[in-house]
Amino acid sequence: MNKHKTFVSFHSDDEFYKKQLDQLSEYSDLFVNKSVKEGDIPDEWPDERIRRVIRDDFLSDTTVTILLVGKNTMKRKFIDWELHASMINTDKNPQSGIVCVNLPTIRQARRASSEREKQLINKYGNWTRFNNKGEFEKNYPYMPNRIIDNFVSNVDIAVVDWDVIVKDFNVLKELIDISFSRRKKITYNTSSPLRRRNS
Repeated sequence: MNKHKTFVSFHSDDEFYKKQLDQLSEYSDLFVNKSVKEGDIPDEWPDERIRRVIRDDFLSDTTVTILLVGKNTMKRKFIDWELHASMINTDKNPQSGIVCVNLPTIRQARRASSEREKQLINKYGNWTRFNNKGEFEKNYPYMPNRIIDNFVSNVDIAVVDWDVIVKDFNVLKELIDISFSRRKKITYNTSSPLRRRNS
């Protein structure tokens, strides 16, 4: 398996899990720790400048984004900007693959786009197909709207539980590798406007 530079998007409430993830990957050269922190980007900047700075300064050279999903993840504007920047192509930085990780602080559905991902994420589980935005919102109550939009558009984004990757870190490595491999074939739904405020 190849190693890929990976950006981790997370809410400050979940910094404990971000640090654990850093420790797990310490010797694998898997992660680039360039997360946006409060105060790094002024609120009064126009959307285009915010998008450019996040993409070119914070996600530079990364090819996969891991989203740590906790209770307040969907409320943070920086996370929306990071996801948007991960989904667009620029001359300097092409779009990234995305893997979502459900933290132990929440309960919501898992998601796989291939048989291999199903084996990695929930080998013995049953899988349910959701058909509309309402069903996705009900089964992923903590997921940011930008990710829900892409689920509705049938974009390949995996969702795995934290305890699965902690039990076997190679699961996350393989999910990252799969996301990296398909990143150029994906057409993300980026139609929602950027969030301007935390909620």
